[in-house]
Amino acid sequence: MTWNEILEVQIVSLVKQFGEREAAAMVRIIKEDYISQFDKGPQDSLGSMEVLSLEGVITSILRGHPIQYAIGIALFHNMKLKVTPAVLIPRPETEELLYWAKELLNDRIDNHYLDIGTGSGCLALGIKKYLSSAQVIALDKSETALEIAKENSQSTGFQLEFRQLDILDKTSWSTLPKFNGIVSNPPYIPENELKIMGASVVKHEPEMALMVSNEDPLVFYRNIGAFAQAHLVPNGWLLFEINEFYGKETMALLTKQGFRNIELRKDMQGKDRMIGCWK
Repeated sequence: MTWNEILEVQIVSLVKQFGEREAAAMVRIIKEDYISQFDKGPQDSLGSMEVLSLEGVITSILRGHPIQYAIGIALFHNMKLKVTPAVLIPRPETEELLYWAKELLNDRIDNHYLDIGTGSGCLALGIKKYLSSAQVIALDKSETALEIAKENSQSTGFQLEFRQLDILDKTSWSTLPKFNGIVSNPPYIPENELKIMGASVVKHEPEMALMVSNEDPLVFYRNIGAFAQAHLVPNGWLLFEINEFYGKETMALLTKQGFRNIELRKDMQGKDRMIGCWK
């Protein structure tokens, strides 16, 4: 059998479960992001292991797993990144945050940048892709996430420095240097918002990277803001991806912490999704 022959058989099940339009989009992703990594072309005969591999991908999708986890790959800013349920799936909103960071990068060779809660490494790798001379640290509490980010660093060729650190542990802050810019997509979904989240997100993406308590939904913003005040150089910048329902509250918090030129930006869907500020 060939890749195309297997897909022709399996697409019936995909259409039945997801509809023609979504099934067609899934097949496109499977072809472009999964099948393309193999040497054989779409019409070449496959071995038994390759057949089982593709059938396993389809089965995983039909069981409700996000397609990025099923194929083990997510496309982010034209980079094919490895993803597993240990890291968040990079999303278009996070790409928009990267575009904002691009506006602020300085090509001085001694500039340092930090990605807090790096996950797959998407933001840190994006900064390095835009500015090869930058010194970029990718930080995460999860050892497993850092291993995935390291693999993505190797596969893309963009070299990063990795640190395993819990940003909520203030005693660890002194181990980090000063930075010209900091980016972060921290956990920001309160438990009471679970009901409006997609089922596949709640069931399959890492709770550690998503959830915060109802009692303190801005816990990461408060701590990262305090860290940034201590570790940004003068005129250094801080960019956050935020919960759309907490834009004003996050701006008020950053104002109280002494940041200036605080700006709230909307994403492509018109939702309050990003905040930038300067020390």
